[in-house]
Amino acid sequence: GLAGFVRAGPESINNDSFQAFASDLGRSLTGVRSLQLAPDGVVTYLWPQATNSPAMGHDLLADPKRREAAMKAIEMKRLWVAGPLELIQGGTALIGRAPIFVSDQQSTGTGDSESFWGFATVLVDLPKLLEKSGFDDVASDANVAIRGRDGLGMHGEVFTGSEAVFSGPHLSADVALPAGSWNVGIATTAKPGLSDIPALKLVFAFALASLVSALLYLLLRLPFRFQRAVENAKEELDESNARFKDAIESLPDGFAVFDSEDKMVRCNEKYREFFDVRNKPVPLGVSFSQLVREGLESGIYRLQDDSDAARDAFLDQRLAHHRQPRQEGMEMELASGRWIRTIECKVPSGGTVISYTDISELKQKEFELARENQRAEQASAAKSAFLATVSHELRTPMNAILGLLNLVQISGRLGAQDQEYIDTTHESAEHLLNLLNELLDLSKMESGKLELELSEFNLANIVRKTLKLSEAKAHQKDLLLIDAVHSETLLMVKGDAGRLQQILLNLLSNGIKFTNEGSVTLTVTKDNRRTGTTWANFKVTDTGVGFTDAQAETLFAPFRQLDSTASRKHEGTGLGLAICKRLVEAMGGEIEAHGTPGQGATFEFSIPLEISLNAVSDITEQSAPEITPAALGHAPIRILIAEDSPANQIVFRAMLQDTGYVPDIVGNGLEAVEAAKSMDYELILMDIFMPEMDGLEATRKIRQSDSSGSLPIIALTANAMPGDQEKFMEAGMDDYLAKPVVKNTLLRMLNKWSNPALIS
Repeated sequence: GLAGFVRAGPESINNDSFQAFASDLGRSLTGVRSLQLAPDGVVTYLWPQATNSPAMGHDLLADPKRREAAMKAIEMKRLWVAGPLELIQGGTALIGRAPIFVSDQQSTGTGDSESFWGFATVLVDLPKLLEKSGFDDVASDANVAIRGRDGLGMHGEVFTGSEAVFSGPHLSADVALPAGSWNVGIATTAKPGLSDIPALKLVFAFALASLVSALLYLLLRLPFRFQRAVENAKEELDESNARFKDAIESLPDGFAVFDSEDKMVRCNEKYREFFDVRNKPVPLGVSFSQLVREGLESGIYRLQDDSDAARDAFLDQRLAHHRQPRQEGMEMELASGRWIRTIECKVPSGGTVISYTDISELKQKEFELARENQRAEQASAAKSAFLATVSHELRTPMNAILGLLNLVQISGRLGAQDQEYIDTTHESAEHLLNLLNELLDLSKMESGKLELELSEFNLANIVRKTLKLSEAKAHQKDLLLIDAVHSETLLMVKGDAGRLQQILLNLLSNGIKFTNEGSVTLTVTKDNRRTGTTWANFKVTDTGVGFTDAQAETLFAPFRQLDSTASRKHEGTGLGLAICKRLVEAMGGEIEAHGTPGQGATFEFSIPLEISLNAVSDITEQSAPEITPAALGHAPIRILIAEDSPANQIVFRAMLQDTGYVPDIVGNGLEAVEAAKSMDYELILMDIFMPEMDGLEATRKIRQSDSSGSLPIIALTANAMPGDQEKFMEAGMDDYLAKPVVKNTLLRMLNKWSNPALIS
């Protein structure tokens, strides 16, 4: 009983659980003085505690003699009997110690082999044992003794009766113990010299008959006591089985037990309910594989289809799972609509215990969550589609606005005041475009489609170029824009120069926006605190309004601003810092902000950069020259532009005037296909959304007739959503030019594909 208690859950044993189990076990058996458990040989749990506390902590393996017996018991996996012994707490007891072995799978989860756990000990009161066995009845009428202390039989010490019994004529019998034996002796002679007295012969014969009768009584009584012991054990086993049955019937889960031959030996009502066998004979003795087959034949399981192949696949999967030594559980749907999860445990006897848990409610929640996720994905797709539409509809007119404003700006025909008006208008239009770009960047980041480009660039030059772009805004507010770029950052590095410039522009613009007087400083250094990869540290410090620690916690959240009230002084969507944080983290860096109300703020970030093999220390800034008509100097090049917006047609025609490019402009994809068939063009600019036929379909048709694939086709579109560029390339386009387009950008793209020698 103690060994079974341990093997049922060695990791869950504690004093409370042991006392409850040992109390029930000990009180149900006559003569038990104490029950003990000794993990690794050290007495740790004992019952009853009050009368046996001196044994607590006793190491059974410490004494050399006891250790020898203990190691032999462990090696033989047999009961170890000691005594009878006089107990410290009083009385005489026989001690039995059984070595307990648990499977490694139970204790460590590493396999099916067994390892020694400790000893289970029972102390049996010797007087009670002799009384219960009927020994006292015989001993009162005859000279009887027992020898065989520690189970050594006739070679052991006498512990009950006189040693003289065994030194004279006697009858003896061996009493087999679970380990070893005792030898019982009964003296058979009277005093010497009386055998010649006739009167006493009768007495001797009577004594001898009485002695034989007593011996027969003892021998005949033993089977009766064995039978009664067997009956008692059977009753206790029946009670134990009844308790076990009650226990598994009370479980909320289905429960089935299979023996070492994989045949069912027990199941509970919940199992029968799950598998619809409540009104049928319990399938005891049926193999596990046969149970699964019968379940498939009777339609208990719900499969994806009712084909033989589906049933065979399910059977193979279920049996393969059943054979695994360790399992995570298998989920199955029943024809009743229920979902169950099976968890199987191999037991040391070679059998299997399987629990079946109803997870229908959990699966229902999973399905609901999946539907919610699907709805969220649909909403996200709808949002992306909406942003794509908004992007297209906004960028199309913005292309015309910025394009015409740019042409007027560079015309040189405006007076000072008109030039100021045009510059202000152009700046406002660019501000609108920046807001749109921020929304699109955030959409890309949320969809996980933001991709960083890897190119070589001069770190210090990119930083100074960014400062130059911010000079105009700083001068408008009479602020000092301080360049604190250290010479150690004059390096050629590999990274995404465009995104780095975007981060710096956002931080500088933010500092200028919230500073009314004083300065904004950009400091760039190598971060020498880190080892290994080269890190660059960027710090933007201003003397503006600053912020509190509580405000600093929300600065990098989307759509959050220091002043979000309707009367706020500073414009913006609250996306700039959120985008900066996500870009820095995408680069593998860190960003933080510190501020003091009324005394300014500092935004600092560090990113890892790979030093280019072409790095030099004396690189100087080289600004790419603006492409002008005079710089082109090539023969007229005929190109085709497919653009459905009349305003943008005017813009493109004006931009290409006197540039050496002669444009033919059509209003839809169908016209573009026909024009490409009738005229040899050096290059095609193809809008995407057009009537009659869109740009993607038009590109595919042109590619079908362009067997060499040498005609460059450039996507000219207001779409700038994640995945757009990939779609354009798949359709057969060579490059991507997003609206709005300024003249210089347009000419660079045309030169790239028609006259690469002009691109430095």
